[in-house]
Amino acid sequence: MKSLRERALDGEVLAGTFLVMGSGLIGEIAGRAGLDWAVIDMEHGMADLDSLLHQLQAIESTACKPIIRVVWNQPHLIKRVLDMGS
Repeated sequence: MKSLRERALDGEVLAGTFLVMGSGLIGEIAGRAGLDWAVIDMEHGMADLDSLLHQLQAIESTACKPIIRVVWNQPHLIKRVLDMGS
């Protein structure tokens, strides 16, 4: 399967959205809606590390690719997000 980057470089139109609710249910809805990507916004949304895990688990069962926007450029936070498998 091609990565999002490869698909974009091939000129494919990709659809996605920002998830700001901090809800695993919303993540599942976005994934099952057929979106190619979803940004889980921890900076301006309600997501924290606990809700991030639930959203990632919900999206994992779909073809949607999660992209995480962290609150701030803090190495310890970025490492925790990376440890979740994103």
